[in-house]
Amino acid sequence: GSTHCASQTTADYQEHDSLPKEIVHLLHSSLYNHDAEYTKSLKKCFQILVRDPYLMKARPFDLSDEQNRELTMRQIRRVFHIRNKLLKNESPQMQQAFLNVLNMYDRSLHMRLYVHFILFKETLWSQGGDTFGKSFADKIERGEVLGCFSMTELGHSSYLRGIETVATFDKEHDEFVIETTKLTGTKWWIGIAGQVATHTVALAQLRDHNGMDHGLYWFLVPMRDPNTGELLPGVTAGHLGAKAGRSGLDNGWIQFSQCRVPRSNLLQRFVRMERDGTIVKTNSNPSLSYMTLVGERIVALRAAFNMLSQAATISVRYGVLRKQGPKDEKIMDYQSHYFNLMPVVCGSYALQYMHNRVLTAWQEAQQRFISQRQSTAELAEEIQYFHALSAGSKTFLCWWVADALEACRRSGGGHFYSAYNNIASIIADYAVITTGGGDNFVLGQQCARYLLNQYKRAFSGKSVHSSLSHLKDMKMLSDKKLSINRASDISLEKVLESFQWLSLYLLTDSAKILTMQGKNAAEYWNDHIMEMVQVGEPYVYFQVLEHLRDFSEDPKNEPIRSLMREMGVCFGLSLMEKLLDRFLVGGYMRVEEVAIIRKARTELCKELRRVCIPLVDSFGYPDEVLKSPMASYDTRKAYENYFDLVKGNSYVAPYWEKEVRSLLMHQSRL
Repeated sequence: GSTHCASQTTADYQEHDSLPKEIVHLLHSSLYNHDAEYTKSLKKCFQILVRDPYLMKARPFDLSDEQNRELTMRQIRRVFHIRNKLLKNESPQMQQAFLNVLNMYDRSLHMRLYVHFILFKETLWSQGGDTFGKSFADKIERGEVLGCFSMTELGHSSYLRGIETVATFDKEHDEFVIETTKLTGTKWWIGIAGQVATHTVALAQLRDHNGMDHGLYWFLVPMRDPNTGELLPGVTAGHLGAKAGRSGLDNGWIQFSQCRVPRSNLLQRFVRMERDGTIVKTNSNPSLSYMTLVGERIVALRAAFNMLSQAATISVRYGVLRKQGPKDEKIMDYQSHYFNLMPVVCGSYALQYMHNRVLTAWQEAQQRFISQRQSTAELAEEIQYFHALSAGSKTFLCWWVADALEACRRSGGGHFYSAYNNIASIIADYAVITTGGGDNFVLGQQCARYLLNQYKRAFSGKSVHSSLSHLKDMKMLSDKKLSINRASDISLEKVLESFQWLSLYLLTDSAKILTMQGKNAAEYWNDHIMEMVQVGEPYVYFQVLEHLRDFSEDPKNEPIRSLMREMGVCFGLSLMEKLLDRFLVGGYMRVEEVAIIRKARTELCKELRRVCIPLVDSFGYPDEVLKSPMASYDTRKAYENYFDLVKGNSYVAPYWEKEVRSLLMHQSRL
């Protein structure tokens, strides 16, 4: 195996400005909040992974969908065995590191585990409290039940108010009867529901015995007999067949037909159905029903980091390996290469830093709620902020990652069109991030509504969330200009201030548009959706760069602080270039300053290119995780290893006689 330590450097990759190994160690540690126990656990878990024949998939890119699903289920069985035996008494860091390593290695495997441990288990907790007791929780941990998360439907995914699954209370039998009332109410794109889930948490319209609706709530519904795999009475389900990526995951559909569950299967943290049919609600804020989705969108940032940093590692290593030109130049030395790839590397770091800090804040908020140090009303207000930030981040950062992945693919020419170098697979699997968890245009609007509400509060002299403190002095900020004369005038603070200005400018502009409405408010909003969606973009970019800036001030980062800030500027300038039209229209910068920004970015990319190899080595991926022979840690056999994957494909085509010979022998009639 090649479970190298993140600080190792081989002669093949040593370049004139390679970073000292202690700096590479520190960069790697910074990606995990300098948690020494966690980074040590990560190394051990990589070793467990690459040495375990049941976890590793041989020639993964040559598997059929059915083979992939079966092998992924074999991995799942092995994962539970390892968790319940080998890691049973290990630290929480070790447990988490193991799941993260699996996420890095196989995204179908990870998604199955994510659906079970996060979407299913966390919904049971966040919506049900201790409704089902410790014994059922233990079964989830041991894999004695396999759970899925049934929210989206065939006819309406992000539009939850349109959900057509209905759970009606049968007072006589003390049960709920769950019904898929229309074809469009079929639960759709439900991970692990297609073939293996034994239980699901299903979101449905709660209806009392008098036929009155009481809103959307969650129900625990058994699906399959654990012994035979047969569907239980009242449940029909199947898998959705071929899809763009993650073929080892059995996404499925579910229909409920007079499906009966006990009254106690209603998840009862926020609502309770009494035996006589009385509804008791402990929460009137519908946003609390969607707490799981906030966590899901925050975790999407980590998934995006894992995929992007792998693609960046593969692209940069290949860029240094591949030589082309009159002087046998490394293609990474061409401006077209480092200009496009270095912001990807820098953005990967920024993405992970933001994920770490936002996830920690979200977990702390949840703990305050559990310990009842925070009221339901206070939690609901905090959820609004986290919802807006996670919705905006998923929209704008995950769209940026999609573009960055494509830049990585293009950097490898024909070799990266091959499945065997993994970039194509990463891109196909990544499509889930920009597709699932809510439509990005819808989420962008939700972020905008929150920001506009905060803007109105600030305009009225009321308090706003701390992340929008720049709204407290609108006049001073709106009067600011970029005011640069040379590339050296640009700093991380200047970039941050630029995004603050643009955030205020777009909020002010949008607020003016909305006050001019002369017709139905919803219709007017629809006529200006594209302006509204873009309101959140500079806010999100400011947030990700501010998290990087603030984290760089941690004393542990002192030796890498200047490098972190350079990466922040490089990433920030590439984001500013995306929004130049808005800066220019708003009068924030002069046309001449656009050229200065481009020059500054180019020079910084060239400077950072000199340390590109240690920067990607710090991500710490073993070759087995990267799955790309052209990005092997030891490049001496890169081309040989690549050719080994295809040299066995030399044989007479099985359709020669039927199709080719018929053509050549002029027997071409079908």
